[in-house]
Amino acid sequence: MKDSVILWLGGGIVGIIVYVVISNTLWLLIGAKFLQSLPGVNISGVRGTLRIAAMLLMALVGGCLWLIKSFARVIKLPVGKTSLKNEVSQTIQRGSRLLIWF
Repeated sequence: MKDSVILWLGGGIVGIIVYVVISNTLWLLIGAKFLQSLPGVNISGVRGTLRIAAMLLMALVGGCLWLIKSFARVIKLPVGKTSLKNEVSQTIQRGSRLLIWF
């Protein structure tokens, strides 16, 4: 009985994680496609969608890094203070260096 409950809960958690990953990936790609349709955006095709999706992902990573650094400052760890705008822009720039082959 105990093993079946653990297996059931574990399967449910894995199912939720898979759902979140798939839905967020689809949202990211659809969001990138929507951004391409805006006036003044001169990126088209699959490569453009992947570039915008990578930029959105790096912006999300930059926001998470800023939150982690802010929490570290709250608990008095020696972390330099940066603004959200600077952290996101630095993360996007670092990501663009990694994704130069796109």
